[in-house]
Amino acid sequence: HGFVGGRCDELGLTLEYQATPHDTHLELRGRVSDITGKPRAVTLMFALPVTPDGWRWGHSLRREEPVDASAELADLVSIGVGANGQLSRCPMANLSRPEGGLNLAIDPDSPAQYRLGYSHGLGLFYVAYDFALTPVTTAFPSAAPFAFSVFASRGDWGLRGGLEAWQQVYPEAFRVRIP
Repeated sequence: HGFVGGRCDELGLTLEYQATPHDTHLELRGRVSDITGKPRAVTLMFALPVTPDGWRWGHSLRREEPVDASAELADLVSIGVGANGQLSRCPMANLSRPEGGLNLAIDPDSPAQYRLGYSHGLGLFYVAYDFALTPVTTAFPSAAPFAFSVFASRGDWGLRGGLEAWQQVYPEAFRVRIP
């Protein structure tokens, strides 16, 4: 299902979001809301079409994998909640090739249940949020906020290039606070 004019009537959801371009990244920030009045769980996905040609998935600083080598690429840990009980090990995902890198990262100030990955079968680089929407929540009843960024990086550095760019996108998260 999809949203048209900020609504998905089939699922009883609304979506408000703002895409803000910055010098180093594109920031996406918003809120998904239930309009049925019933508590429930939903998955919200943002996906970029990326053909697999020459891209590599950064599993770690020491290991990369061609995106055409697997149907689904993600680095997940089991936590027992969410749509499939899994959470991304790191709040940033990196695809790279010699010409440059492409990254998705969760805003460190907006914690959430999420999965970052690449689907070879669909040709999509994505972030999927798992939300529990309930009217009992005081701060945002029947709604859930989200925030993430899309940004480029040095491709010849692979995941290291993504991590370097990530620190520039969210400098406050990496500020030394101990004198």
